[in-house]
Amino acid sequence: MNLTRVTDPEEAVRKLYLSSLALFPALVECGVVMEGLFRYLDLGTGAGFPGIPVAVAAPHLRGVLLDSRGKKADFVAGVLEKLGLDRLTARKGRGASLSREEPVLAGHFDLVTARAVTTLARTLHEVRDLVTPGGYVAIYKGPKMPPEELVEGERAAEAEGFVPLGVARISLEGLSPRIFLFSRWSSGDEGAYA
Repeated sequence: MNLTRVTDPEEAVRKLYLSSLALFPALVECGVVMEGLFRYLDLGTGAGFPGIPVAVAAPHLRGVLLDSRGKKADFVAGVLEKLGLDRLTARKGRGASLSREEPVLAGHFDLVTARAVTTLARTLHEVRDLVTPGGYVAIYKGPKMPPEELVEGERAAEAEGFVPLGVARISLEGLSPRIFLFSRWSSGDEGAYA
C-alpha cells in the first residue's frame, strides 16, 4: 500500500512531521489560542499526517482521523493503537457525509486540518457542517497553488460561513508550506463580516 511518496527518512522528518507541526506557529501567527481547542478532525488523514503528530504534540485533543480509503484508515487505526492514542479514532469516510451519517458530529469540531486533500473551496464546503461556531479550519497548501484557487477559496469562505484569518508561511529546509486559517462564523458574527 502506498501511504506517502516520501521514502527517505530525513525527508520524511521534514516533509511529514515538521510540516505537520507547523500548525502550531501558524495558529499563533493568526492569534489562535490552542488551549481552547479540544475536538479535532483531520480530514483526508492518509498515513496520519498531520493528525498524529498534531495530536501527539497537543495531548488535550480528542477526535477523528478521517480518510475516504478504508486501507489507509485501517493503517492509521493500527498506528493509533500501537501509540496508545485512544483519544483518537481512525475511520473511513468523507467530510461532506460525516454529519449526515452521525448527526451528533454536526458542528462538533473545534479544529479541522486538511493536507493534500483538494482545493480551498472544496475543503471548506466539505467541513462546513462539522466545524463548531467559532472553530477553526487549517488547510495546508504547497507553494504551487494556482492564484485562481485562492480567489475561489475566498469566495467559498464567505458563502460557506467562514472568515479568513490569515496565511502562515512556514520556512522549512527545502519546503515552503502555507497554512490557510479560517474561522467558522459564530452567532452574532454575520453582521461583523458583511
